[in-house]
Amino acid sequence: MAAFSALKKKKVKVSAFSSYFPSEIIGVHYIGTKKQIESIPSEQYIKSLNSYIFTTAIQEMADVVLIDLPDGFIPYNHLSTADFGVCAYKIMQAIPPDCLILSTSIDCMDIDFTKRMNSLFEYRFGKRPSKIVFENSIVNYLDVGRGGGMKKLIIPPKDIQKYASKCVDNSLFISDTDIETQIYSVIINELGA
Repeated sequence: MAAFSALKKKKVKVSAFSSYFPSEIIGVHYIGTKKQIESIPSEQYIKSLNSYIFTTAIQEMADVVLIDLPDGFIPYNHLSTADFGVCAYKIMQAIPPDCLILSTSIDCMDIDFTKRMNSLFEYRFGKRPSKIVFENSIVNYLDVGRGGGMKKLIIPPKDIQKYASKCVDNSLFISDTDIETQIYSVIINELGA
């Protein structure tokens, strides 16, 4: 969690929750692995997660809350954007965010998905997300016809930001290698820190 360390150095109060860095010593709170989480009914888990995050953030008087959920915890492929929206909506009940950064890969990016996430956030909080961050997968899967066949659209890396902008005007394309650095920069910019 490079963003966590960088924010702490800036004297920003951070409450961080992760499945990967269960280290109370540095202040990152453990929320369980995907396997542990899957053993609990999803509604029950999300309800307890929201309560835990909300209580902890208040106790720590956090300026920023970082939640790093395990890979695959929230489905977000082209067939399950509705499920993703419901899960994301429930998770957002925990702390009404000032700045939402939705990190998803290019292969999940389509106009309907990004519009839905923008609308969901705007409905809940009265404003659009600051950024939707797309990671550096360069393959976009598109539905082809009613037969449900799939077509791969290969997008040259230099054209990805242009493609992302067509999907959603508050998009930001970044590579996996510098994802945390750039997410940190967006947070700092939003905070004016």
